[in-house]
Amino acid sequence: MQINSVADLGAYAFWDTDITMLNLEKDKEIIIPRIFERAKLDDVLNTIIFYGIGVCGNILTANKYLPKQAIYLSHLLLSLPLEKFKAYAAPRNNF
Repeated sequence: MQINSVADLGAYAFWDTDITMLNLEKDKEIIIPRIFERAKLDDVLNTIIFYGIGVCGNILTANKYLPKQAIYLSHLLLSLPLEKFKAYAAPRNNF
């Protein structure tokens, strides 16, 4: 699959964003977590193929606000220990 824009990775995950303003390289810190949070498995796998395991892992583990489901998905697909995720170690409010 040829990936030329964010629309190729799953435009529906960016329903609240003007995807024409996103650059695949400059905005990868926004794109990768959003795909892991809201996209279909095929789109997540295409994101891993496009950016690579290392880049995805570095961005996802550094994200302090990653939801639990994205943490666990990243943990399984990228073989990263849960303790490496800043969002996993961050205290959560019970609201």
